[in-house]
Amino acid sequence: MKVHTYNDGDLAAEHDLATRLPYFERIYICLKGCKKGFLAGCRPIISLDACHLKTKIGGQLMCVVGRDPNDEYFPFAYAVVEVETKDSWTWFLNLLFADIGDGKRWGLVNAFVDNWPQYEHRICCRHLYNNLRKNHPGVLIRDLFWKAAKATYEQAWERAMNELKEVDEDAFKWLQSHSTTIWARSMFKSDGQSDTILNNMCESFNSRILKFRSKPIITMLECIRLYLMTRFQANKEMIMKVESKLCPKIRKRLYKEKLACRKWLACWAGRTKFEVKNGLESFTVDLEEKSCSCRKWDITGISCCHAISCIFFNREDSEKYVNACYKRTAYIDCYDPIIEQWPKICGDLVDSHLCNPLSRGDLLASLRRRGH
Repeated sequence: MKVHTYNDGDLAAEHDLATRLPYFERIYICLKGCKKGFLAGCRPIISLDACHLKTKIGGQLMCVVGRDPNDEYFPFAYAVVEVETKDSWTWFLNLLFADIGDGKRWGLVNAFVDNWPQYEHRICCRHLYNNLRKNHPGVLIRDLFWKAAKATYEQAWERAMNELKEVDEDAFKWLQSHSTTIWARSMFKSDGQSDTILNNMCESFNSRILKFRSKPIITMLECIRLYLMTRFQANKEMIMKVESKLCPKIRKRLYKEKLACRKWLACWAGRTKFEVKNGLESFTVDLEEKSCSCRKWDITGISCCHAISCIFFNREDSEKYVNACYKRTAYIDCYDPIIEQWPKICGDLVDSHLCNPLSRGDLLASLRRRGH
């Protein structure tokens, strides 16, 4: 049996037609307050991960985490499944995308490739590097990998990759065998307004709920709901004390770019276009398009040091050019909804004779019968 639950009272169940046994298999939860907050204030980028439940029955907790306007994690949907496979990820993502409108076995990657090729997919570079260093260890290779991954424009990425090729050609070939669109910042699209190359948002959330994962499923889910409810209120109280138009972390990030802009000389080319120079390096900035040839501004939505040198040339406020998704007003919209307590459900039970979840041995046998 697969159970889908929502904070506004809807409940649905699916029976396994192969066995016809009403045993618990999966449960998906998307709280109404979290859904409204994500759609109102978060950027169109999500992180997905699964972690093991620390009970006798086992199972895994899948979660989807967005990024709020202060660049912190925003969990808004999660599910308990029997095991992490392409089938379970596809089931989870189908429900997720129906809501928002639109690993080791790499089940998640396969699910995306087969069902949602229109969405950009990124992998965690920390996991990618851990696989690289198994056969190609060394500090120099590590530094060159991160240099290539963090490069925001193609020329910088090519320089780092050429350096890696000179040091270890096999490491270069191994990295080239992985599509650059999923790990190199220089190839990222600008739609998501994020340059993240790590899945640290999901890891932070999983770490925060670690103590809940050893509890029975219903108790664990209620603990997560209560945690999210109190977190919403705490964040609402925090932002009311902020006087800046920007969220606190974004303001600090912008300040670092302001300090770095002192190295760059802005040369006005006409209208809203500039050429920014520092020795032999130069970049093109268009203030009207909010774009720089280094692509950092394009990818993140936060003015880069090259753009800020041009903004200061015009004697303007740099905060004006930061994307609206980082503003205080967006943060208020994000955490304004309230996560309610579970209401009393009227009507018949989904199934009053629900069996316990399958054991690991029975589960593996069931998966083999399905062809997974």
